[in-house]
Amino acid sequence: MEAQQLQIHRGLRWLWLGSMAIGVLSDYLFYGKAFGISYPLFVFGLYALFFLQAKQQSQLTFSRDQLFAWLLTVPIVLLALTFFYTTIRYSDY
Repeated sequence: MEAQQLQIHRGLRWLWLGSMAIGVLSDYLFYGKAFGISYPLFVFGLYALFFLQAKQQSQLTFSRDQLFAWLLTVPIVLLALTFFYTTIRYSDY
């Protein structure tokens, strides 16, 4: 029982550190800057943190029952890439 509590505590510590890293990354990428590549980088970092945490808790599964939930990531990634594309297309280089 105590070993399981230690494992949960260790996992929460990594989640806290990852959340702080995502916060610092967002501050660096967004403060006083246009979206551009910053938005897709932030979204991919956020998804990476989610996947790592879910994998640690062994709750991440790829199954046919969850296909719709996994397909919801497609519009999010496409929206992030749209910010990047429109920033490059309409920039004043």
